[in-house]
Amino acid sequence: VAKPIAYGSNMEWALRSVAQMDPEVFKEQLLGSIRASWEVYEEILAKGYTPPG
Repeated sequence: VAKPIAYGSNMEWALRSVAQMDPEVFKEQLLGSIRASWEVYEEILAKGYTPPG
């Protein structure tokens, strides 16, 4: 039976899956997502967007 996913239980699931993950795998995924965000950011800058400040 599928339960509706509340934010809380979804968060709990995410934490539990991270806890079961190999630290190296976790690090790789984290670095991968940071790298992806950075590439998007550089792409935006390349199009001429200037960050405020």
